[in-house]
Amino acid sequence: MDPKKARRPEEGIAYQMLLQALFALSGIKNFTNWTISNEVTSAGKFDDLVFESDEKCMLLQAKVKSGMRYTKDFMTVSPIKKICEFSIAMYLLSYITFKKSFKITRNSLILCTAATLKVADIMDELPANEYLQQIFGNKILTYKIKNEEEMVEKLLDTVDQFKNNIDDKDSNEEKKQWKRLVIDREDIKSFMSSFVVVNIKLKKIKSLIKSKLSELKYEFPVSSYEYVKDHVEEWSNLSLNNFVPMTKDYLIFILCGEHNRNFLQKLVNTKIYFKESYQFNSDNIICVQVNDNIAMHLIKILRSIQKSETSSLPLEENTLCLMQKMENTFYEIKYTMEYNVICDMINTFRCDKIKYLVVSFLSLNEDQTLELYNKLDLITKEDPNKKVFIITKEQYLQNSEILVKTINDKIYFNSLETDTQQYILGKKISFQGELVTLMDLINNTKNINSGLNEIKIDECLKKIIFNEENYSIGSNLQISSKPEEFYVERSLISNSEIFPETKFFEKIDKNIVVVTGPPGAGKTTLLKQIVSLKKLKDKTDSKLTWIINIDLKKSKKFFRNAIGETLSDLLCYNENITPNSSHLAHFERKLIESMNKVLIIDGLDENCPEDIEKIRNLLADHNSLQDLNISLVLMGARDYDCILKKLRSLNGCELVRLCTFSPRDQSSFLKGYLNKLIPANSEHDIFEKLTHFAPAFKHICSTPLSLKMVSKIIKNKLSNGGSIGFLSKVLCNISNVYDFYNCYLEVRKDEFAQDDDIYRQAFDRYIYSLRKLAANNLFSDNLLSLLNVDASFEIGKDALNVGVLRESHEGYEFVHKTFEEYFAAELLWDCLYKKKLSSDALLEILNTVFLNNQYVGVSDFFEKILEINQNKDIISRLSMEYNLALTKV
Repeated sequence: MDPKKARRPEEGIAYQMLLQALFALSGIKNFTNWTISNEVTSAGKFDDLVFESDEKCMLLQAKVKSGMRYTKDFMTVSPIKKICEFSIAMYLLSYITFKKSFKITRNSLILCTAATLKVADIMDELPANEYLQQIFGNKILTYKIKNEEEMVEKLLDTVDQFKNNIDDKDSNEEKKQWKRLVIDREDIKSFMSSFVVVNIKLKKIKSLIKSKLSELKYEFPVSSYEYVKDHVEEWSNLSLNNFVPMTKDYLIFILCGEHNRNFLQKLVNTKIYFKESYQFNSDNIICVQVNDNIAMHLIKILRSIQKSETSSLPLEENTLCLMQKMENTFYEIKYTMEYNVICDMINTFRCDKIKYLVVSFLSLNEDQTLELYNKLDLITKEDPNKKVFIITKEQYLQNSEILVKTINDKIYFNSLETDTQQYILGKKISFQGELVTLMDLINNTKNINSGLNEIKIDECLKKIIFNEENYSIGSNLQISSKPEEFYVERSLISNSEIFPETKFFEKIDKNIVVVTGPPGAGKTTLLKQIVSLKKLKDKTDSKLTWIINIDLKKSKKFFRNAIGETLSDLLCYNENITPNSSHLAHFERKLIESMNKVLIIDGLDENCPEDIEKIRNLLADHNSLQDLNISLVLMGARDYDCILKKLRSLNGCELVRLCTFSPRDQSSFLKGYLNKLIPANSEHDIFEKLTHFAPAFKHICSTPLSLKMVSKIIKNKLSNGGSIGFLSKVLCNISNVYDFYNCYLEVRKDEFAQDDDIYRQAFDRYIYSLRKLAANNLFSDNLLSLLNVDASFEIGKDALNVGVLRESHEGYEFVHKTFEEYFAAELLWDCLYKKKLSSDALLEILNTVFLNNQYVGVSDFFEKILEINQNKDIISRLSMEYNLALTKV
């Protein structure tokens, strides 16, 4: 670039301002009690930056000009502005006018330039001294005027000529003053010692700033390079009336400013407004004693500042409300700070630019609280315009002798402005997977609407208010069958009357209903269908019902750990609204108690008698059902007399039985399900053909579960070229339910192995592990120990290949309870048949399994195993072992 061609003015300004940022960042690390000023008239030609500290005073002139600069540029005797930009004579004369105003020492006068210097005849290139290295790094190039007598004489002569060339008629007061100065040799030597040229380019300054920013270690995220640059520029451009020096406190406000700004904007950009605000009056410090709702209190504090502030400054320009760690969501805000961070905030608060401080004393002890309060009190007395909000929970300040204005503020729904209330009531909520508004929920409650104004903004409401995504209430109950299932509408029987499932709510008027039938009859699927019917009915009636699927596994924990005693406690625990929960919500608990509810309790028969009795006792309290607005309790249980007898005794209980599949239903289901498995299937009358050749097939296919299993067997045999006749023989050879399950698993093995013996062996290992899993799920640790089964056994994912397991939130579970019972029965048979068990083990199996109603399903499978394994020697041995064990009792 042509050295005579001037750069754009904005580049010179950027160069100057980045140097100011660099000095400030260097000051915060290496200097004490430092200040930076710019455009300082008393600093003469070194007015671009005046840095003063306990250690060093430095005055700087910035020249971004690049290209070449020669000796003649520095030794010019012309006072013409465009020619004398680098004139040593000009800088020397300027220095003489202000040297008594500043503490000038070696290398205090700095000329920074991006130009390449060709000045070897008048200057030496030297390593930077300690202070310059702290600012510019240890690789910086510096130039000093040669410390020679000849150079002193030369400069003395140059200065005299420069003075003489100033026109007597020049109106510039500064030049008039220079012309009158008398310069001697000591002045020259003093200047030579103080003056240094630093050769540094704009790109290098940027790099140094970014490096220094990355090295800073604070408890909060440091502002970005662009933010720091922009705000130093903003400071540099302050008008004379508003100008304040750059200090450590001012710089820290910039360094934390971006984080502070983001946090403040995130808070004030919400649509939350309050009817009343906090008033300072004569108090400059207000303590707000919060409960758990810190986010709402913070917003109220900031709204109060906005109302009281008369200037047009954005909140983030005069308010320090620093969050150590930014939470993703407001309802997670704790606003706690470490002691050293609070100290830094208080020091930063001294900055003239900051008018308001919002600080948290939540993590402080009593001594720390009193110490920091006194510091803040002193600052506000020194500058009455400064105001402080202290967030606190403890009584430390109230217990002290200090007079403190403390507000114990509780925020209720009625505390909010009307528009804010409407905004909150209009918030979308995912209620059991359905999008509704908060107002919709409240309108479907018994007593919340009337007392809405007195509802405290709790954790639940905070989540609804601040969640950017739709807040979810209630477990999302899967109410429809899986898409791949083929469903046939069921018939039900109650009080000798048969009716279709679609008439359920017309025919049933009791509030406790037990849907019963044999294993695999489709009870769970029917419960889902009834829920679906209820949802459709609610949609027609513009109502909402909270449908709660009581998780019996969770219920066991509830009863075992004595988490609660009432039905309300059980419902809240089931929906994760519990005292031990991290999102305890009074509002949500009130909601669950006030809304109309349907309870689903499926698989009640699969639990131990003690738990069944506890649930039965909770449901026996008719007043409790009414108080909790439970309109229907819908249970699913197998048709075991031992279970149904207990449930029948409940007041207002009605048994509804699933009708067995008729031949027409069986045919329809089989055809529909096969069409999904084998889309190209042309055997439309396959059911009729199979029942013709194998009459027992009708009995095997009496339930949806067995029909699905048969469909899998048919698909396998037909895919391998089998005929209907061959299929009929396969089905005719099935002697009982246990044998049917064996046949199904053999088909699964064939599909998995594909005639590969290694895969067949692997499948057998999976079967063995499934037996252990079933035993672990069903049997007590004591029985497992006696059977030598590891109670901590965990099944591998490979076992999914068998096709009877699925992944769940707790690991793996069987696709149907009967498979679990089948494998548990197999493990018992394996132990009794192959092992010599102790008397204790034999008696434990007898008492806890065979004589326990909880294990009827396992006992049924075991009985079928005995039907197939009619080996007299084995039966005789087992009888003798049991006789011997019983005689020892």
